[in-house]
Amino acid sequence: MDSENKQVRPRILIVDDDANNLRVFERTLEPLNLDIIKAHSGQQALEVAHRHDFFLILMDVQMPDMDGFETATLILGHPKTRHIPIIFVTAIAKDETFEFKGYENGAVDYLTKPINDTFLISKVSVFLQLWQQRQSLLENHKEVEQLNQELTQTIAELEIARNAAEDASKLKSEFLSNVSHELRSPLNAIMALSQILSKNKNDTLSQKEVNTVGIIHRSGKELMRLIDDILDLAKVEAGMIEIEVETFSLQNLLEAIVEQQAPIAAAKTQPLNLMLQVSDQLPTMIQTDPLRLSQIIRNLVSNAIKFTPKGSVTISVKALSPSHFSISVSDTGIGIKPENLQSIFEAFKQEDASVTRRFGGTGLGLSISSNMVQLLDGKIHIQSELNKGSCFTVELPFNLVAGKKAVSLANENSQPIPYHQSQIQAENKKGVDSSTSISASTKQAIQPLQEEALELEAAHSIARVLANKTILLVEDNLINVEIIKGALEDFELEIIVAENGQVALDKLAQSNLPDIILMDLMMPVMDGYEAIEKIRENSQWQALPILVITASKMSTTKELCFELGANDYLNKPVDIDVLANKISKLVCA
Repeated sequence: MDSENKQVRPRILIVDDDANNLRVFERTLEPLNLDIIKAHSGQQALEVAHRHDFFLILMDVQMPDMDGFETATLILGHPKTRHIPIIFVTAIAKDETFEFKGYENGAVDYLTKPINDTFLISKVSVFLQLWQQRQSLLENHKEVEQLNQELTQTIAELEIARNAAEDASKLKSEFLSNVSHELRSPLNAIMALSQILSKNKNDTLSQKEVNTVGIIHRSGKELMRLIDDILDLAKVEAGMIEIEVETFSLQNLLEAIVEQQAPIAAAKTQPLNLMLQVSDQLPTMIQTDPLRLSQIIRNLVSNAIKFTPKGSVTISVKALSPSHFSISVSDTGIGIKPENLQSIFEAFKQEDASVTRRFGGTGLGLSISSNMVQLLDGKIHIQSELNKGSCFTVELPFNLVAGKKAVSLANENSQPIPYHQSQIQAENKKGVDSSTSISASTKQAIQPLQEEALELEAAHSIARVLANKTILLVEDNLINVEIIKGALEDFELEIIVAENGQVALDKLAQSNLPDIILMDLMMPVMDGYEAIEKIRENSQWQALPILVITASKMSTTKELCFELGANDYLNKPVDIDVLANKISKLVCA
């Protein structure tokens, strides 16, 4: 234990050929608790100095064989010992020439015998403190180096973890894309073919069979909605949902949702009164992601209609402050038990099993809506009373500055919208007071003839545009080929089929150019991405319109298609009327 203590004590070397002087130094410096090493000659001092680290050397000047000046010169001339401070000690009276020689040989100070004990302790203490500070700095430096090493290692580990997370995210993204494609492809066949059959153009089906086909088509749509919900939830959890901010009319968006939900409200055993109330304090335009906002409100309204056996569903919009507004969806439905309010926004959760058995559903809608609200920098909360109804309120900013397509909003140019409680202002043309709520069933009754006439006129217009046009259909799935051929058979089109991108390039090079290309993406040999890129590299083909038709719903897929040169984009399952309309617009462009 004593040897260990000596190792940690500061060492001082005292060099003097007189043993009595060494004992005096040792006794005087004892209060400083130093590890005192003694040398009786200059040669011995050189040997000891190379074996130990000293914070100070007290060097007698006058010694036989090798005096203090020569010894100091050799010690300070060696790299290993040059840092040790030396104080010369001599019995000769102080002389400037002698003192100068000491400093010239490397001394840091000079003491003359007899030495005052207090003065000696004071001098040594100064160098002891300097050594202790130096040791502390060295320790700190070691700690800093260790921390730097640990930090470097942590950064390396984080980089590995980040790369692993990116790889996992990429794999999940690819998995979602593949799952989406694999699920949508067979559904595309079911929905498109059932839509073709439901038209019963040749009157080969009975009304009962037409109704049955309609059930198949609606069931396919419901299955597609479920697939979209599950994929959306997975993308939210993976952080893969992107926000695209646009400036748009909030009222137009809400009216479109009411139009869409009106048939569902009207089809209830007791038709519901579906109302829209918009405050006059709102600007004409707002800035956020219209797709996500529409998804949120559509989910809330759909839920309200589902869980309301009778009465009404009301969408209310008002300004909360100059920067925020709220959209509330209230109903007169079954309500929610207080103990279930906390878990209502969890995925796959409904109030209880009896609710699921009675009303169906997966419990994904509110979870997705809650996540979407957060993505839009908003809040969502609920008030509910059992057997009296619920009110879901979403609070959002008027001007969301985010996303890769943000558009500035000039609030000062916004005009207030008059307060109204009707579903759409166009109803007033029928003589209905715009301040009176109109039931969904009434709405259904007053529009069919006008809508049917407009649809017929649009169909004739599209037929005229597409007559005698040539389509190059690039698709490897024979079922999808037959679906698109069947969907377009009434338009007097010539459809050329290529089973992959390479065959499409060969056909373009060998025959007359088509009027439009319908391009699938996931194909063998050459996929749609590469095919689009190569088509746009050829100056003769650059003006050819390309409509991408794919089962992928990933936003990155759509962006990449447009970057490569596609003109438009359509998701499977394909709606026949939407397909014909898009082809018509591109051919006319």
